[in-house]
Amino acid sequence: MTIITPRAHGIDISKYDLYFQPQVATGQLDFVVQRISYGVTRDEAFMTLLPGVMQIPMRGGYHYLSSQLDWKKQADVFLSYVGGYDYQFYACDFEGAYNLLSYDFALAAWKWIDYVQQKSGKPVVLYTSKTIVTGK
Repeated sequence: MTIITPRAHGIDISKYDLYFQPQVATGQLDFVVQRISYGVTRDEAFMTLLPGVMQIPMRGGYHYLSSQLDWKKQADVFLSYVGGYDYQFYACDFEGAYNLLSYDFALAAWKWIDYVQQKSGKPVVLYTSKTIVTGK
């Protein structure tokens, strides 16, 4: 028996997923968020996962922001990768792994979000983990 709740159900996919076939999903799937890039590198499974992603009515693309690289260069590379693909929203993944958490890095995330929203005209959200927000 499948139980459908009023909450949206979605998944995050990236190179760590070998394939994505939404037609065989075992539960409710309302949205997908696909990693497009990290740093200045396109996710290695971008093209492999793309056909399945495009079958989902609500889809977003995200970028894993690096504290070691210029935020604007990362934003421009991200925008070049998503150009021509039909995503409804974008996200800036702001995480501690492989990054130096600081005021400057937080400001870079804000600038990345604002810049990508201005350039794309699409909604851009901050995508992070509970540990970044609460420290636990």
